[in-house]
Amino acid sequence: MMEGCAVKHVVKGFEHVPGVHCGSTALADVLRFYGLPLDEAACFGLGSGLDFIYVESDQLSPTRFFNGRTPSLEPTLFQHLGLDVDWNRSETFPWSAIRQYVARDIPVFVLTDLYYLDYYKTKTHFSLHGVLVVGFDDERGVCLTADTDREGIQETSIESLRLAMSSTEGAVPLSYPWFAVEAFPEVDLSRAARRAIARTASRMVSPPDASTGIPAMERFVEGLPDWGELADWKWAARFGYQVIERRGTGGGAFRAMYARFLSEAQSRFGVEELRELQASWRMERIAGGWRELGKEFRRISEGQQPKFAAAAVLARELLEQERQFFQDLYCRFVPGP
Repeated sequence: MMEGCAVKHVVKGFEHVPGVHCGSTALADVLRFYGLPLDEAACFGLGSGLDFIYVESDQLSPTRFFNGRTPSLEPTLFQHLGLDVDWNRSETFPWSAIRQYVARDIPVFVLTDLYYLDYYKTKTHFSLHGVLVVGFDDERGVCLTADTDREGIQETSIESLRLAMSSTEGAVPLSYPWFAVEAFPEVDLSRAARRAIARTASRMVSPPDASTGIPAMERFVEGLPDWGELADWKWAARFGYQVIERRGTGGGAFRAMYARFLSEAQSRFGVEELRELQASWRMERIAGGWRELGKEFRRISEGQQPKFAAAAVLARELLEQERQFFQDLYCRFVPGP
């Protein structure tokens, strides 16, 4: 049969292992597919997944949005492994290209707004949700996906995928982002881990603008006492709890997952500098602080009064801990001029 002629196809040999976070689960699935079994935390860390993003906009819901990971996780992991990979973006739905890769038994990464994926049945828009396209059925007009903690393969209509990949309703507008990795060479995981840690430290300490990293945390902390004046203060608090403890973070605003990566980088990948810095222990402590902040946001959201004072104190303590932690990583792993 000629390439692309099949009306129904699933990538041969692909196995989905459910995980916690969408991007790192997809990465672990693909690396396993190509014979490099790494756990989800290792994939998250090797992709420099940790970050802090803060957005204020009356056009969004909620009007105050933060997240603990970077949008560039997925291609960055492959870049650290030595491949020139990045998101493809376009003005038109690239289904033909995606379908051709899948027909050749190559899983395809896509970013979506999960609101539009048929199997979520949610009323909440959440963009930057990564899934793998691993099959299609032309006769029924559906594509098959592997998605985070869901067992087995999911179905959504091709039209729903089009809407999900082009959504403008989430915090970040999408323009049909996707990429595929056909194979990769043997890798030096110690070198990749050092590159990944250096990139995370640089992005936190010296980001390109004040919407990310420590500067974004500073804006978040300074603005938090005034959240009580927002018309949507209850939803902003509830969403804050969700992006710390739920929504695929693994707990502690992704910091618990990053702590596990740091432990693995030290013990398995040979990054001995982390031992002296007590890096995994310190990051786990920071993750615990974020868990406490998440609980406080939840209490606020379930109350009748917008009391953000205690949350502001917890957030400021976390800011100081993260500032010192990432400065220490930066000094150890980022080369001087």
